[in-house]
Amino acid sequence: MDSFEGLNVRPELLEALASEGIEAPTPLQSEMIPLIRKGRSLLVESGRGSGAFVAAVVGILEALGDETGASRVVVVTPSRSEAESAALSCARLASLLDLRTAALGGPWSRPEEAQVLVATPADLLDGLQRSRLKLERVGSVLVNGLGVMRAGNSLGDVETVLAAVPQDAQRIFLTLPFGEEDRRFAEAHSRRSVILPSDAGAPREEGGRRGRILYRVCKEDERDTYAAQGVNELLAADHEHVVLFFRSEDRAADVGDLLALRGFAAGAPGNRETPVWLAVDPLEGRKAVEDFPEKGRVATLGVDVPPDPDALDRRHGVGGESLVLTTAGEFPHLRRISDEAGYSLEPAPDPETSLGRERGERYRTRIRRTLDEHDLTAELLLLEPLFEKRAAVEVAAALSLMHRTASAPESDEDELEDRPESRPPAWVRLFLSVGKRDGVGPGDLLGAIAGEAGIKGDRVGRIDVRDTFSRVEVEEGAAPQVLRALNGTTLRGRSVRADYDREDRARAKGRDRKGGRE
Repeated sequence: MDSFEGLNVRPELLEALASEGIEAPTPLQSEMIPLIRKGRSLLVESGRGSGAFVAAVVGILEALGDETGASRVVVVTPSRSEAESAALSCARLASLLDLRTAALGGPWSRPEEAQVLVATPADLLDGLQRSRLKLERVGSVLVNGLGVMRAGNSLGDVETVLAAVPQDAQRIFLTLPFGEEDRRFAEAHSRRSVILPSDAGAPREEGGRRGRILYRVCKEDERDTYAAQGVNELLAADHEHVVLFFRSEDRAADVGDLLALRGFAAGAPGNRETPVWLAVDPLEGRKAVEDFPEKGRVATLGVDVPPDPDALDRRHGVGGESLVLTTAGEFPHLRRISDEAGYSLEPAPDPETSLGRERGERYRTRIRRTLDEHDLTAELLLLEPLFEKRAAVEVAAALSLMHRTASAPESDEDELEDRPESRPPAWVRLFLSVGKRDGVGPGDLLGAIAGEAGIKGDRVGRIDVRDTFSRVEVEEGAAPQVLRALNGTTLRGRSVRADYDREDRARAKGRDRKGGRE
């Protein structure tokens, strides 16, 4: 479908989409909206930047029509910051249908009375337990970021929320990465979910690479400045023209004005008098590059992440160097569509902009201190093979995940050296006698550990909150301090009993005997 009008989207929503620069649906959006409007439940392989969230909201609001009543739609997000962002996006659409939107835990008026309610699983659970929310009339639940919530150990709370809405309520799950666990979760919590795209989760064939695309990670509010920096770098690298691709005319005009202030002349694609070409239509931009006598001297810069592999190829499949600006949240989507389109994705060197210079210098100071004070030979030998095929940002994300889940080595061979400074800290699990029924969530437990025991968050690992109890991983050295601080304290009105969890209790007793403390 070439237009939202062709999808019979209501005029009020068409106007709102146009104001956001969303003028034509992607293939994924064209599939999603009619199915959602019919009330079908969906499991969608999609990440931020794919347009799936917008399609889901449009389809839900279309189906909702002019119905009133509190909490008709519930949107579940992994964090409060994402809830705030998602609520603002929903409000721009829902307000035109005279429907109120609100986010729990943010500066929103009377969230319990909103027709479209956005919240984290923990905040929704807290609202239900305090009887602030009633979800008996909910017709649609949109879980945005199922895989992220699984990684954050909050799927139990999601399941509790889903159990509180009517069984026949529509359920839409958006997730990236996509795996068999997502299929099982959708099957367990929705009726006959449609999986989109049809090959979701299937292994992609590895073919020959069609080229290289550089990427640079930035914050959303820094994107325009990074675009100017990218233009400067590409022109300095002996490119005669740089084509900038945008998702809307408004975005192109805003960046064009910024470039003009910085002295860069910008014009329409193919204008030989200006070094910068502003393109909204990817085919128009591509044709301008193909018509240039020396295609290799025309670079392409994606100011916005393309929604799908075809759009990526149309923008960056011709010309010289290619650069895409992405936020951290959009990067998994960019990586996926690059793989599908057959392009290798590589990080571009981070620019020394005024926005990042001070922050970057503080970060580099910490790195210099680590370089000066530690022997990193073992770490370099261990990581070297990864850098040949993986971007540094991906390696950093994997290391962060390993640290957060505190996986112990599977065997002695996994440790490069037997020096204390080269071994990761050992972790133990603690048992706490409070759980979901006491109104306790992971944030409450982390706050209690930090506040009562004075333990920093990076010394706390996985937090598993069950109905009547909880398990918390902490660094082994911090465990006695946490136990002393939490035992007998009060949390949500309940006295807390804290101890080592089962096998860790036995290990702790063994250590005490060896140390002569028993």
